[in-house]
Amino acid sequence: MHLALPFSPRRSALGCLLIQMCFIAACGEHAPAAPEPPRSTYPDASTINASKLSLVADGSSTATITVVLRDAAGTAARSSAGSLSFETTVGTVSEAVDHNDGTYTGTFTSPTLIGSAVISAKLNGVLLANTLTLSLIAGSVDVSHSVILVEANARTLPADGLTAGVISVEPRDVNNNPTAEGVGSVTFATTLGTLESVLNAPIGLHSILLKSSARGT
Repeated sequence: MHLALPFSPRRSALGCLLIQMCFIAACGEHAPAAPEPPRSTYPDASTINASKLSLVADGSSTATITVVLRDAAGTAARSSAGSLSFETTVGTVSEAVDHNDGTYTGTFTSPTLIGSAVISAKLNGVLLANTLTLSLIAGSVDVSHSVILVEANARTLPADGLTAGVISVEPRDVNNNPTAEGVGSVTFATTLGTLESVLNAPIGLHSILLKSSARGT
């Protein structure tokens, strides 16, 4: 059995009103987005990081440098804040890429001398407070660039069989940087006299003592 209800404009209007109210309650309104951090605080709190903190000083090793703009509370920016440029004490850094999300990146290329590189950045010409230091280390040993060092008093020794001079090998990489990378063992040989071990060899050097009781070279 079907029950037919009489048409009622009032009930219809009420029904529409109820439906409209339910729709508003279900959907609601979008919450307003959080405000962008104040840009005036970016230079003091922004951070600089690198994909690696140690590079071989070979003139070709690279690291990606990233600047994240942050306010005093540490909140990261979500959009570009203008022009950013990198500076470095040694090596080179490419032109900064603005990702329009509060981050900027550049590529650092190492020099050929060991040491350290201090990288800084400027936002719209204003220097950021934080900097980044990268370590520049020597590469693997290269025999053709390694050198033999002779102490000044060992260049001419009395042939008494007692007086000794220190002969050392300084391993270097292809860019003449002193290195311990891949050195392994060092073997000495002489055409005259005898060789003895050095108890306290200088750090980074492989040394031997030379004595002779016969004249010659």
